[in-house]
Amino acid sequence: MDMELSPMFPATFAEAEGGGYYNWAAAESPVLGEAKVAAGKLVLKPRSFALPHYSDCPKVGYVVEGVCGVGLKIPGDTKETMAFIGLKKGDVIPVPYASVSWWYNYGDSDFVIVFLGDATNTYVPGEITYFMLAGSLAHLAAFSPEFIARTYQINEEKAEKLAGAQKCVFLLKLSEEEAKTIPKPNEELPNIWTQNIDASSPDVEVNNGGKSTTLKGSQFPLLEQVGLNVNLLVLASKATRAPSYASHPRIFYVAKGTGKVEIVGLQGKLVLNSKVESGQLFVVPKLFMLAISAHEQGMELVSIVTSSRAVIGELGSKSSVLNTVPSVVQVSLNVTPELTQQFKQMMETGTIIRCGVSIPRGSAHSDPVNAGLAACLFSSGEIHFLRFLFGRFRFASALWFDFARFLFLLSDSGIPSAHVVTQQLAPSVSVLSTNLSVLSSDQPSVNMAQVSKSEYVNSSFNNKGRATPVPQHMHAVRSFAGHSLGNRVQFAPIFPSQYVTPPHMHVGSTSVGPQALMATPEVVG
Repeated sequence: MDMELSPMFPATFAEAEGGGYYNWAAAESPVLGEAKVAAGKLVLKPRSFALPHYSDCPKVGYVVEGVCGVGLKIPGDTKETMAFIGLKKGDVIPVPYASVSWWYNYGDSDFVIVFLGDATNTYVPGEITYFMLAGSLAHLAAFSPEFIARTYQINEEKAEKLAGAQKCVFLLKLSEEEAKTIPKPNEELPNIWTQNIDASSPDVEVNNGGKSTTLKGSQFPLLEQVGLNVNLLVLASKATRAPSYASHPRIFYVAKGTGKVEIVGLQGKLVLNSKVESGQLFVVPKLFMLAISAHEQGMELVSIVTSSRAVIGELGSKSSVLNTVPSVVQVSLNVTPELTQQFKQMMETGTIIRCGVSIPRGSAHSDPVNAGLAACLFSSGEIHFLRFLFGRFRFASALWFDFARFLFLLSDSGIPSAHVVTQQLAPSVSVLSTNLSVLSSDQPSVNMAQVSKSEYVNSSFNNKGRATPVPQHMHAVRSFAGHSLGNRVQFAPIFPSQYVTPPHMHVGSTSVGPQALMATPEVVG
């Protein structure tokens, strides 16, 4: 079964002086009908008004920019006559099936909102159909004056004016005098109708990586009524969202930036490998695997999954569906025990969002544990904790050296935050040079100039300072080769040795001694 999943821009459905409505047509992208999802975009210019209407599709609106007042009436709701709601950027507003709404831009700039909906019961598969209550396409204009007169207890002349006076189809630009008659929403009143997903607490947040925020019906009753979950994914420069799949179809709108999307479908086939950019929309069928990577400027995407009880399967992070018994992983993937351990360690230490680290194929950086340990590990609070922890145990010079090695590991990761971490920890680490004196005087000095580079790459240092062979995947502090280590140093790892890939680093001196070790490393891209 082949599906055309290419990202797409909307087509113009209706435009007027007051703005426009744009939709993604199922005729242009059949996957919308196949996945039973639909989308549209409303643009209102200042003082523009969208006439009252309802639709055949439960949906959510995400405010891309601007402000707007919305009147919303849910049929059968006897508690509320008509809710009057104020919207701003980042707000999510559920619009239940068959509910009536009108929209007015009371701001000074364009208002843009994107609607994403469940098209299971729509008249046109994959599209939203609107029913107008006012204007030239309204129901009132279609009924005979006789019926209207009887319904509202007026004469037929007034009935004709009531039904036919408004010649606008959908969007109307109000005059300044007309605009004064439309009230503005009171933004200080409690609002149970919307939530601002931009300001909501994220489920996952990674320094220099991005964040993922999900709104669910359990937290937002009106969202439960439309039967959808909403997610906002913000990726920093070159960050990646780990592969995932969902039990129900998903639809994504790129609100900002550019990036790359890959989707894997039936029989393990890569069905989409494409650039996406702001304003485009793409569909991910149920159970298809999706991975997203941002370009240099980062990107933001808003999406829905068409069930409030949908489940998401992750391929990365501790929640990975592959995070199981090591022997099962080893047999399933047909890999060595060492690679299985590294793979497991990556899942245990990783998150669904990865920082933008460029890892050349075949380099020391390609060790996944290196990335897992070095990428995006510290928050500001954790930095203060580490400063305290190592301050308490600064008498242990071997521990300090291991910590210094780990800092250089961070600096080698290519992550901007790693440089910040080393700078913030510098005051605590600087005591290392004074604590080296506790090392035993009978430990031999090691002159790196006497060790060939090939030997050094395949050697480590035990706790007596002697070089010993190590497996090829355990690259030992290889960048020291050719430099003189004037002080006696222990190199006991702070992590299990099979998990450590010592760093390639630039230091501030050709003599790699304590003072050189304390120099702030340069971040290597």
